[in-house]
Amino acid sequence: MTLAHLKRGRCPTLEKPMETGDGLLVRFMPPGGMLSAADVRAVASLALAHGNGLVDLTRFGNLQLRGVTPQSYGKLHTALLALGMEAPSRNAEHIIPSDATPLGLPFGRADAATLVAIAELAEQHGNGTVLLGRSREIFVCGVREVDAVLKVADALELITRARDSRRMVQACPGAPACAQAEGQTRALALAIAGALPNLCHEIHVSGCAKGCACPRSTGAVVTARDGVYDIAFNAQAGDVPAMELLSADAVVAVLAAGKRV
Repeated sequence: MTLAHLKRGRCPTLEKPMETGDGLLVRFMPPGGMLSAADVRAVASLALAHGNGLVDLTRFGNLQLRGVTPQSYGKLHTALLALGMEAPSRNAEHIIPSDATPLGLPFGRADAATLVAIAELAEQHGNGTVLLGRSREIFVCGVREVDAVLKVADALELITRARDSRRMVQACPGAPACAQAEGQTRALALAIAGALPNLCHEIHVSGCAKGCACPRSTGAVVTARDGVYDIAFNAQAGDVPAMELLSADAVVAVLAAGKRV
């Protein structure tokens, strides 16, 4: 298997991973978007063995492993095929069972330990399966006691409520995970969500002007530039900013105050 064709700026797949700031990014989808608890544990184990232990759930319901090296990619590729993983899709639509409880991953990110905890949750309080949904949600299927699931999920700091402000903030991996990012994004996104607990409009935090995490206009877009940030309102990343060269703390203060220019 050759990696000579890898380039930045395109969508990664299982067969053609993409080089990023933290190694190769491998994206795939389980058949029908469904994973057994054993499958979830296997993905977590592979993330630790062949990557940096971080797993992303995309807005299209695909999974991606981060921090994969050229040396580890071959074994990871073989293992994922053995699990029945398929090429990622942007068009997959899965029917959500009526007894499924949604858990949205904050910014689509989970570490291996969180995945293992979700597998245990599915076994103890559901039918042992989870379904990957769009908008970065994981559905625990066959749930018998919803309150018990939500209690564990809250302890894991997963999103369990519709009014959670983290649902309203979109953020790419940012620096240093993305080589093209010009600043950190996830920590700032968490700070924004924490400062605006009743957030009712969408905010996008982008590591660069490409705006990969949210390619549309939002109520506010914060774009990293040379380690600081620009803000534009009712805009998308790359649009002319209303405020420029702000520190992360200043960004939070501006948005919390509801300022416009």
